[in-house]
Amino acid sequence: MNKLAKILAWGGISLLMHTNPAFCAEEWIEHEFDATAAAYTFKPIPYTDEEGLLTTTPQRPTQGSRQSCEVYRGNPLMMQEMLLMSIRDRRQPVERVDSWPYSIHGQLETETREKTFGGSGTMVGPHHFLTAAHCVYNPQKMRGWPRSLTVRPALNDRSAAFGAVKATKVYLHQEWVESGGESSENDVALIVLERSIGNETGWAGLLALDNDSLRSEKVHVTGYPGDKGFKTMWTMEERFDHVGDELLSYRIDTSGGQSGGAIWIKKFATPYLVGVHTTGSTGRNFGVRLSQEKFLKILKLMEETGEILEERASTTVSRSARISTISRHLLPTPEERIYQLFYNGKLVYKPDPNSDRGKIELPIAALANPLEGKFNLSSCGDAGQYLSINTGYRKGKKAENANKEEIWFVPKFLVERDLATTASHFRPIMDKWTGPIGIFWTWSGFDNLGWFDYLVTQDMENISSASLNEHWSSPDMEPHPSDRGQYVFSTTYLYTQYITAVGRTSLKFHVHFVN
Repeated sequence: MNKLAKILAWGGISLLMHTNPAFCAEEWIEHEFDATAAAYTFKPIPYTDEEGLLTTTPQRPTQGSRQSCEVYRGNPLMMQEMLLMSIRDRRQPVERVDSWPYSIHGQLETETREKTFGGSGTMVGPHHFLTAAHCVYNPQKMRGWPRSLTVRPALNDRSAAFGAVKATKVYLHQEWVESGGESSENDVALIVLERSIGNETGWAGLLALDNDSLRSEKVHVTGYPGDKGFKTMWTMEERFDHVGDELLSYRIDTSGGQSGGAIWIKKFATPYLVGVHTTGSTGRNFGVRLSQEKFLKILKLMEETGEILEERASTTVSRSARISTISRHLLPTPEERIYQLFYNGKLVYKPDPNSDRGKIELPIAALANPLEGKFNLSSCGDAGQYLSINTGYRKGKKAENANKEEIWFVPKFLVERDLATTASHFRPIMDKWTGPIGIFWTWSGFDNLGWFDYLVTQDMENISSASLNEHWSSPDMEPHPSDRGQYVFSTTYLYTQYITAVGRTSLKFHVHFVN
């Protein structure tokens, strides 16, 4: 079994819950079609991060499809400049298009003011559809943005088993738009749909692989070719002809209309998307590679639109009022429960620890990333002068925390998933970690990530019952593994005064996880 097979084997997928700190939202342009159709809220997406590999988890259908199907009478046009000439037609028709894993592929209908064009794409999330950028924004063929985008998963001639779903917004790379559609390495678009049709169709996992692993895999290109009428699904399998940093080439037969279709591999009867088919010639055809950078940027966009709210949210509703959970198919049930409690938790500040007067609540759900965020203490007196309170765990020194005590709340499952990489400094304490959540106290000046005090034996109700200072002073708190205690500098009068201020301030905070 090769490295890829070992990593993707059922039961062997390690889930990480973090977002890419280098992500720059300004690099992608959002175009909104219907702001009233649906409202979205943030929802983190677990993913595997192994040597040379990033992947999200494919999902089989979790809901039955409707018993009725739409009759499709459309007749979209090909984009002639993107016509892909076949060498000789070795493509095969897909007979059971509404069955996993082919149910994830769909036809894309792009309606402009003058004409309607056809393309292909793939479900990569519950309401996320990945396609080629030129299928939705093509200055050579369209005058500006299209009027609407419609996705029909598993379309089969005139039968649309899952019906039609409208797009509410689409994301394209800024370079694609600014270059007038000439930036071939950025010919990819993420469409956000008005409802979570992916629960009925399933969706592909995103997979960013190293060069050697990609070259060793047979890949499929699947979509809706124009020379077959745009209404039937066809597919072909072959190895890559060339693997570049941003582009892939292959001798798989395609034609106009298949643009946007998935370049995918099948492991254990489950689909993983490694690229998006875009263009070609009489010699070979091409697609955009799902590089690690693209993987992380697309993942971030999917997280920002991760959950559809039942009702259109008012623009005055704060993020702290939004509710989000990890669905059962992404996390095992025990971890799902812990995450729900953690997400709904809050940091509570009381100027007078013995009174609720002036109390301030800082919800974890309000953080940009609930699993790796920093609380804004600016409304909590002078607390920010002495403390930095965070979710997640310490991965290095931060200049903005100079001369502060850092306090961290971290679910155990995050550290377990990351233990072989960025959380390796927790190995010495894992046999003692029996609670679902750990609290860690670190000093900002320490270089050694293994120097921390910790409380890892309490359940979430007990954690909620005392202040952070009381927890640090309790018999259950353990000093860091070097056995030197957290405060190791000096006992000078100035330092003693500072530590007194830290203790007095942390006495005013507690974290609350109980429903």
